[in-house]
Amino acid sequence: MATRERRTIKKAERTVRLNSEIPLSLDEALRMHAATKRVSRKIIVEQALRAFLSPGSEDNRDAMIARRLQRIDQKLLTIVEGEKLTAETLGVWVQIALGLLPEPITGPEKEEFSAKVKRRWPRFIDLVTEVLAERSRGLYSYLPKQVVARPEDFAEPAGPTDNKEGGGDGKSE
Repeated sequence: MATRERRTIKKAERTVRLNSEIPLSLDEALRMHAATKRVSRKIIVEQALRAFLSPGSEDNRDAMIARRLQRIDQKLLTIVEGEKLTAETLGVWVQIALGLLPEPITGPEKEEFSAKVKRRWPRFIDLVTEVLAERSRGLYSYLPKQVVARPEDFAEPAGPTDNKEGGGDGKSE
């Protein structure tokens, strides 16, 4: 009698054979999960497909994708801000160097400058390579990871009584 019930169930819901290939690591994980739950792999795959294709799970997938995109967006914003900080720092350094270093004008000064560059440039490249290889060393490790301005970082503005030149009260005498 059990065989008749089984046949009537199969007639009510037709099944289709699905042949597909999955990575070996995924198959091993599926086998382990099936063994620990004491359920067949077929049932696990059917449940996963039903959950994936159900209309209610679409909202969950959309929310999960939105959260992932938000995290990626935050990471990109962090990178962009870091790049801006790097560009500003380099700009300040170049301005200081151009403003303070003497400019070679004569022939011997230009030769001395060229010799220094030829001598110092390889050492500079080696230092940059070392610092990039070990991010814990170098100036980068001393910089704050997040820049937050606090009220005590800024001096108090001068009050109207501090301005001796114009009277400071807006009244003309």
